[in-house]
This record gives sequence, C-alpha cells and structure tokens, in this order.
Amino acid sequence: MAAIEDLISKIQDESLRKQIAEEVNKLKVNKKFGLIYENHLPERAVLFDMPVKIGSKVTLRRDKKKIYQVAEINGETAICVEGEEQKIFPLSELLYVPEIGEPIYPYLKQLDSIKNAPTSDLWHTLIEAENYHALQLLDYMYHGKVDCIYIDPPYNTGAKDWKYNNDYVDGSDQYRHSKWLSMMEKRLKLAKKLLKDSGAIFISIDDGEACSLKLLCDEVIGKEKFVAQIPWRKRTSKSDVPFGISQDYESILCYANENFIGKVKGKGRKYYETDDFPNKPWRFHDLTKQTTAMERPNSFFTIMNPKNGKEYPANPLRTWAITKETFKEYYEQNRIIFPGDYDFLKISKPVLRYWQEDDMKKAGEAFGMVAASTFLPADVGMTQDGTKELAQIFNDKRFPFPKPVNLIKHLLTIATSNKKDALILDFFAGSGTTLHAVNLLNAEDGGNRRCILVTNNEVSLEEAKNFEKKGVQEGSDEWNALGIARFVTWPRTRCSILGENIKGEALKGNYLGSDRPMSEGFSANAIFFKLGFLDKTSVSLGKQLQELISILWLKAGAIGECPPAEANEKYMIYRESNFAVLVDPVYVNDFKENLSPNIEVVYIITDYENEFNNISAFLNIKKSYQLYKDYLENFKINTR
Repeated sequence: MAAIEDLISKIQDESLRKQIAEEVNKLKVNKKFGLIYENHLPERAVLFDMPVKIGSKVTLRRDKKKIYQVAEINGETAICVEGEEQKIFPLSELLYVPEIGEPIYPYLKQLDSIKNAPTSDLWHTLIEAENYHALQLLDYMYHGKVDCIYIDPPYNTGAKDWKYNNDYVDGSDQYRHSKWLSMMEKRLKLAKKLLKDSGAIFISIDDGEACSLKLLCDEVIGKEKFVAQIPWRKRTSKSDVPFGISQDYESILCYANENFIGKVKGKGRKYYETDDFPNKPWRFHDLTKQTTAMERPNSFFTIMNPKNGKEYPANPLRTWAITKETFKEYYEQNRIIFPGDYDFLKISKPVLRYWQEDDMKKAGEAFGMVAASTFLPADVGMTQDGTKELAQIFNDKRFPFPKPVNLIKHLLTIATSNKKDALILDFFAGSGTTLHAVNLLNAEDGGNRRCILVTNNEVSLEEAKNFEKKGVQEGSDEWNALGIARFVTWPRTRCSILGENIKGEALKGNYLGSDRPMSEGFSANAIFFKLGFLDKTSVSLGKQLQELISILWLKAGAIGECPPAEANEKYMIYRESNFAVLVDPVYVNDFKENLSPNIEVVYIITDYENEFNNISAFLNIKKSYQLYKDYLENFKINTR
C-alpha cells in the first residue's frame, strides 16, 4: 500500500488524486480474509410496460449495454443523449430504465391458472420476473414465513445454451467472477430475510463456484448455520474427460436456522420429541461401524425385526456396531429403531436411539436432520432422469440439464417432513422441477405444502438470434411465447398437474422408483403472474386499485382462487379468499355489517393515519393495512 500511496502523491490533478486516494482507502478498510470480491451495483431494472417521457433514462431493446436520457420527443421518435453523443431512435425501440435507488412500484398481472383441486384452498404461484425485484416484493409479503428455499442458480460457466442457466455474466468479462458473487450476495441477503427461524436453504452448484459460494454463504447466512455440502451424482458418462478425471458430481449446499427440526437441546445437537416418549428428547445414530467381518466377527450377523420378521444382513465391509447380545439388550430398552417406526426418518436399515441424558460421546456427531447421511440415495436420479421427465411432457429438449424431480423431493423431505403445510420458494425456478416435486411429495404423504416459483422469461440465445434476423421485438407476444417462463416453466406446471403432455395425451410410465403413474397428475391448483410496474402518482390517486388485487390476495395468504380485478367505489369483500378492501371510509358501517367471520385481513384506503387507526379498532379484524400509504412505503422496490 505504501508504494501505491507514493504513486498517488505524484498525480498532479488534485481532484483525480483525491478520488483515487478514496478508492484505495476503501480497499484498506474493506480488506478481509477468505472471500474477496468487488461489490457491484444491483442490476438495472428494464421496464417494458412503463411509458417513456422527456428526462427518462432508457436503453435499446436490441442492445442494453448503453443507457441514454431522453432529451426530446417528436411524434414517434425521441432524441436521446449519452454524454456528448446524441442520437435519434424510434420510441418503439426504447425501454424505460429507472435509476439505481429510484423506487418502482410492482404489481402482478395474472396470465393463466390451472385448477385441478376444486375443494382445496391451496394455490401454488409462478411469478415471471427478474428475481431480484421479485424477492424484494416477496420480502414484504412473506418476511420470515418461508420454511424451505431451494435454488439452482446460474453456474457462471459461460455456457451458451439458455442465458438464464449459465451465462449470467459474459465469459469474456474480466469481472465475471466478482459480478457473479455480487449478484448472488444480493439475492442471498433477501432470501435470508424470508426464511423462518426453523427454515433451511439448499443451493445446487458445480465445482466452478462451489468454494466461493460456500464462503459467501458463510458470510451472508452464517457459518454457524452450515449443515452440509451434499454430493449429487449427476451422470455416469465418461465422455470428454479432461486429464482422465470425470466431473460426475455437483454439490448441494445446505444451511439451516437454529430451530430447523424440533427443539434444540444441548450444544450443537438436534433432538426429536415424539408422543410415545413424552418429555424425553432423543436422536438417532448409524448402527454400523467401519470395520470388516474379519475384524469384528461377533458383529457380523443378521438383525431381524421381531415385529414383522424382516431381516437386515450385515455388510461384510461395514459390520454392525453392536453384538447379538447387545442388540437384545438395546431392543428391550427400545433403543433400536427399524425402518417404518418413524416414517419421517426415511431410514433403510436399523439405527440406534440415544436419549438426551445418554453418553453422547458414544454416538459422535449426528447429522441431526431427516437424512442420516450426506450421501444421497441412488433413487434421487441423475440429469438424464430430469431430461426424460421433461421429454415426457414436451417431446423435445427445450431446457438443458434439468434437475430430476426425486432429487428435489428428497431435499424437501429432509426440510419439511414434519411441516406438511410448509411454504417453499425457488427463485431460480428454471424448468419448474421444484413445484413438480412439491406436488409429488404432497401426494405421497398427504401434505399441504405451497410453492412459489420465480423465473424470468429469457429466450434461448439461439432463438434470440433468430428473432433479431426476423425483426421480432423483445417483449412482443411472439418473443414472450418462447421465453423460459411461458415456454417451459408454466407448461410443465400445467401438464404435470393434469398428468398429460402438451398435446393433451396422457403421460406414460411411473415416477422414478415409484408405482405412481405420471398420468395420475395431482390434486393441485396453480396461478401464473407477470411482475409489472405502476406509476406512483396514479397509485397514490387511487387509479390503479384493480392492478393491486393480486398482491393483496397473496399478502392475505393466497387463500382460495385469486379474485378478478374489479372496480368498486364502496368496498370489496372476497369471502372465499379471506380478505376485504374498504375503498371509501364513508361506507364503513355497511362494510362491517357485510363482513363474514372468516375475513382475517382488511385493506383500508385512506390518506389519514388517525382515520385508519379508528377504523381498524372499529372493525376489530386480525390484520389491517392502510392503502395506499402502506403500499407506497412498503411495496416499493429497487431502492439501495
């Protein structure tokens, strides 16, 4: 640093000298060990549906690298400036770009829905949006309410298939690595806010960024919340092997908050509390030991479950950790757990129970979750299985390297086996495997889990080039129809629920490792939204209430079918959806008389806080929110 400071002192331009000195001081202050990267500004939002005005910052549909400012509008053209450069563009070519830190106000436009469970209030949600802005919106609606997050982010490999999947940052960009980390950091910080105190997050990644992502998660989520780095075998092919080493595995990082499963008793150990052993917390441990039959002949025997006669032979390379005599003793003490004793354990062989007061040193460190090992079972599937599942629906390869349904189902089982009404989020939704897995798990164990997916509507790079040749504009109906959300994620969601392919034909075969036919579909409902943005002035004047109904429905718990947008000068009561809106406080008495007992959330439109407080007290409803003050203050996103 001393040498750099000497060089700075030789800069004659005082202003430049001060600026460089300030940047160098930042490096000194921010110096840290482990993960070091440059923190970049958030990605700019590009708003397709906001009007361009004089003074607006804009970019071009076909080339978003430059930002211009609109100086003048003449009919269908605009004069735009960038520095000293001045150009004329058609208005149809320009997209509004808000300044970093300029508040923007989101709404959700319903695009489609599928209702295959008429008697269920459960609705899954797919949101087409850039996930950074969607997460900011979700934080207000679901702060601290999400039980499990699974994400499969772009791996930063520079692959040129779906830009969404791998090519988030240009491979030739010298800041590619730090931009990727900066992108992930901003999203992980928002994700952390969404998780419950008992929540967990799983993140898929390959070798390229696994080490950096682990350090980043340690910093953002907390090193003490790290559970495991789980290896997942994605393929068996040995083609294209560099240096004779085949990269057959990816990793799944798992972090969990303190109260992830049950109550934590004792330092660093997690215990179960079950009805058959009241006030006696217990945990389990592997009943095998890394010794051979030759080393421990007394522990090489077949264990039989006395309840059903099922036998479990010992592995000659990994014997039981006990002898026949000890087995009898432990069984009489109810310390042997067999598969099926506690379904949420998902064990395939006998394990040993340890009571809280037992000598814990004998057991070593238990994994403490539903899975007793970081090694995944073989039936979670590989990439080829995920590809086959998609091919069943589409009969083509419209999305590369999808995760298999059973893999995500296994992770969700770990996180939500004792939370059957869990809220699950995937904000890098890709092909939609997570929602598919949620439906399969619900069908298997009678759960009522709800899933929220977020994905952009990026088209493949190949398709983008084809559109450019044909003159098809980004954001047009033709362009959007082939974007990932509308071309892959939503069709897969619809088809998997209905049990049919995109041609309406019944799906063939069963789910991997199961006797459940894919054609059976699922008793589930799902709704598809697109994130849009509103003009603040119009919102504050009450001109866009209809556009806010979807957000109000989600914030109220997404119960029942999302009501259609409607205009009413008095009030709106949505009995099946558990919420109501008082549009004009003059009608508060009539409003109260018509409220049904199940209404738990009320939105009150008034500019006066005292009036809002008085009406809230008069209505005596569980939750009430003030519009539009509440919306403008809490729903604004894009701020620093």
